[in-house]
Amino acid sequence: MLPTWLVGGRVVVRDDAMLDSFEGLLARVGSEAVTVLQLPTALFHELAERSDLRLPPSVRLVVLGGEKVSAAACRRFREHEPTLRLVNAYGPTEVTVTSMFADVPTADEGVPESVPIGRPFGACEAFVADWRGLPAVEGVRGELCLAGPQVALGYHDRPAQTAAVFLPDPRGGSGRIYRTGDLVRIRDGAAHFEGRRDTQVKIRGFRIEPGEVEHAIQRDPGVAQVVVKVVSVGDAASLAAFVVPRSPSVTADSIRARLAQTLPPALVPQHVLTLNTLPRRPGGKVDREALVLDVVPRTRSDLGDASPTERKVALLFAEVLGVEVGLDDDFFQSGGDSLRALRVVGLLADVLDTPPTVATLIARGTPRALAAWRPERADAAADADEVVKLNEFPEGRTPLYGVVGLHLYTHVARAMHRPFYGLYVDEEVAFPDLALRIPTLARRYLDVIEKRRGEPPKLLVGFSFGALVAFEMAQQLDARGRRPDLVVMLDPRLPHMLERRPLDPLRDLVAVARRDRLAAATHLSGVIGSKLERVFTRLAPRADVPDEAETRDDRDRAYQRALELYERDIRHYPGRALIYLARDEFMARLPEVETTWRGLVGLDSRVEIVPGTHADLLREPFVEEINRPLASLLRRRSSVAIRAVRAEG
Repeated sequence: MLPTWLVGGRVVVRDDAMLDSFEGLLARVGSEAVTVLQLPTALFHELAERSDLRLPPSVRLVVLGGEKVSAAACRRFREHEPTLRLVNAYGPTEVTVTSMFADVPTADEGVPESVPIGRPFGACEAFVADWRGLPAVEGVRGELCLAGPQVALGYHDRPAQTAAVFLPDPRGGSGRIYRTGDLVRIRDGAAHFEGRRDTQVKIRGFRIEPGEVEHAIQRDPGVAQVVVKVVSVGDAASLAAFVVPRSPSVTADSIRARLAQTLPPALVPQHVLTLNTLPRRPGGKVDREALVLDVVPRTRSDLGDASPTERKVALLFAEVLGVEVGLDDDFFQSGGDSLRALRVVGLLADVLDTPPTVATLIARGTPRALAAWRPERADAAADADEVVKLNEFPEGRTPLYGVVGLHLYTHVARAMHRPFYGLYVDEEVAFPDLALRIPTLARRYLDVIEKRRGEPPKLLVGFSFGALVAFEMAQQLDARGRRPDLVVMLDPRLPHMLERRPLDPLRDLVAVARRDRLAAATHLSGVIGSKLERVFTRLAPRADVPDEAETRDDRDRAYQRALELYERDIRHYPGRALIYLARDEFMARLPEVETTWRGLVGLDSRVEIVPGTHADLLREPFVEEINRPLASLLRRRSSVAIRAVRAEG
C-alpha cells in the first residue's frame, strides 16, 4: 500500500463480497477503475482457468505473489491477455516484503517452463548460499539470502529465532543478511524457486523436496493444480499427490507412469488422487491440512476370473503398498521398495506353496506371475539373478558390466549398442555381519562374472560407491595380467573429497534407480537384502520389519568404513579409465577432485565434468551427458579392434 500512496495513488481493499465470485471481483475492479491488480498466486491460478472472463480495460498491470506460480497457468492467461504486463513478485515480511520480481513474457515472447522470481531491485541484494552457507556458483541450487537496508532487525522478543536467520553477511563487511529458507537456482541471472529448505521430508531414508515433485507434475499440460505432501498410511509415511486435472485423460496411473520416466523412484508419489478442486483458506491459499488420504487396502475391480491365489497376492500387495493393485501391477512400479519387499515376502509365505525370496519378487513382480511361480523353478531363478541383462542388444560385441546395484544402469544400458549386464551377488559371502571391504566385494563380482560368463570382464561401469568397486576390480584384473579395456567411474567419491558426513551411498544409489522391472532390485536388497531376508523369514510371518533407521545407520556406517579403509591403501591404476564428475556436487572442490583422480589413473584416461548433482547423474536428461562420451569412446575402441584384426589377417 505504501508505494501506491507515495505516488498519490488510491488503494482499493478487497472485501468479502469480492470473494464470492470472479465475476463479482472483476466487476468491482472495473467499477473502481483499478489499474494495478495484486492477486494471491492461488487466486491467479483459478482466474487463468476461466477463459470466459476478461480483465476490465482499466487494468494495466497484474502482480502475483504468495506462492510459486505455475508456468502453465501463465500460458493460459496469455491466451486471452497476450500483452498485459504480468509480474511475478517475491519478498518476505522480514525484508520489508517485495524484494525481487520478474516480468512474465508476453504471448509472442513465450512463457518458459519455469517462471523465475526474478532479480532484486532497488537497494536489495540477493545471493544463493550453498550447504556451507557461502555464496554458490551460478546454477547450483541453494538457499536464497537477502541483504540491504530493508532487512529487519529481527523478531520481537524472539532471540533464538532471530539468531537462526538474521546473520552477518558471509561476503564480508558489516552488513546483515536474512536467510529466507527458500531454495532457488540462478539461471541467466534470474532466481528460480525450487521449494523450501524446511519442507524437506525424509521417507524411508530419502530426503525429498515435495516442491520438486509438484513442479514435475505441473509440467503436464493436462494438470491444472497439484499439491504434494506426506501422509501416513498405517505406521509408514508416504508421499501423496493431490491433482486437479484439466483433461479426463490425466489419471493417477498416467501421472505415475510419466513421473517414473523423469524422477528417481523415491520421488514418485505412492498415492495419486484426482480432485475437482483444491480446498482453500479464506485468504485464497491452498489449505494443505484439509488434504487427507483415506486409504483402504483393496484390489482393483478388474480382476475378472482371477484365481484365489492371485486375489490373495493382489490383496497383500495392496495392504503393504496402500494402493489399488491389479493382477499385472508390478510391486515396485506400484510404490514398493526394499523394506516393503522384505515385509511382503514374509506375508507371501502364508499364501504360496514355497516361501519366495526378494529375488523372486524382483523376477516375478506381479500377482499373476507370483501365483504361477512353482517351487521346482525357484533355485534356477535365484541363480540366474546373479547376472541380469539390462538391454535387448544381441550378443557379439564386448559387453559392459555394471557393478553394485543392477537397477541403476537401465537408462545407460538402453542407449548402449552392445550387451549390458547388471550384477547381483551372494550377500552372505560378500557381507558377513556387514563387515564390508571393497577388495572382497570386487573379488566376489569378478568370480560371479567369470562363473556366469566364462571370461573376465573387459568393460566395467560403476556408480558412486560402485565406481570404487569397479576401480578395484580393474586393479585385481591388472594384477592377473588381464587388464580390462576400460573402467567407467560415475562420480567416484572418496571420503576426503566430501566435507559432508556421514556419507549415505545407498540413498544416492537408489535415488537414481529407474522404476521398471529391473529397478526393483534396490541396492538394499541387492547388497544386504538376503541377509535381512533370512532374519525376517525366521520371525513370525506378520512380525515387524527390523527397525528401518537402525538398519540404515548400520549400512551407512559399513559403507563409510569401507570407503575410509580403501582410501588408505588406494593405489595408482595404470589402465584406461573414463571418469565422470558431477559439477554441482563438488562445487569449489571440483579442481582438487579432478586432479586427484587424474593422478590415480593411466595417462590415456579421460575426466568428464557433467552438470547436475550426484543423484542427477543417471536420470534424464543428465544421462545423455554420460552416454555421449562413453558411446564415442567405445566406437573408437571397436574401430581400433577391427583394424588390429585386419592387420593380423
